[in-house]
Amino acid sequence: MKTPYSRLNPPRHHSRYYVLTGLRKALIEALSVQAGEQAARGQLLDYGCGEQPYRPLVEAQGWQYVGADMPPNPLADVLVGESGSLPLADASVAVVLSSQVLEHVPNPVAYLQECRRVLCQGGCLILSTHGYWMYHPHPTDYWRWTQAGLRKLLQDHGWQVVEERCVMGLTASGLQLFQDGLMPRLPRWLHRGFAWTIQRLQAWVDARERFPHDAAVFVMTALPAPINNKTDG
Repeated sequence: MKTPYSRLNPPRHHSRYYVLTGLRKALIEALSVQAGEQAARGQLLDYGCGEQPYRPLVEAQGWQYVGADMPPNPLADVLVGESGSLPLADASVAVVLSSQVLEHVPNPVAYLQECRRVLCQGGCLILSTHGYWMYHPHPTDYWRWTQAGLRKLLQDHGWQVVEERCVMGLTASGLQLFQDGLMPRLPRWLHRGFAWTIQRLQAWVDARERFPHDAAVFVMTALPAPINNKTDG
């Protein structure tokens, strides 16, 4: 039976073990930085919370966790409207966490605008999404980014990127795609051992590879950029 926190603590034979543990580490680092910078911790909104795998990480840092998702997710504390709108007041949350959601959003610009609307002064957005990855509709899958492209998307729509983290470099990402392409063709009894081998190999090659631009996942921390109200004249 699938547990709510399988993404947080996957077994070593899990076909996503290496990238999920790398993502967990990157999110812990980003959350820890914000915990150090925000003396008064309020609500953290997990915008597209799914099974809420990162709730324990959030609550361990002292924030009040609020999960938002599309209906009919029974775990969601608040339900997202058809347009992606949130039933929350302006400037009502201290942190917005968006983990592996943006690639599934039909309108990323509108999504980022809603993130900014609900974020209080001094708050931040912690956003992770894919660089290299296989097609995975849940229920849709629209986008992939380069590191520069994701940074530009944020900067062009009112955000100042202050930290960037990369999870799983080019060779390890290639191994992931090789695994995902070949596994359906293997007998089921070989799946665990094959995945365990590939995940171990990914860790080995990643430890020997520098990947400043090529990654399976990018994790960015961004602050609302100052609004320029200056007028001509």
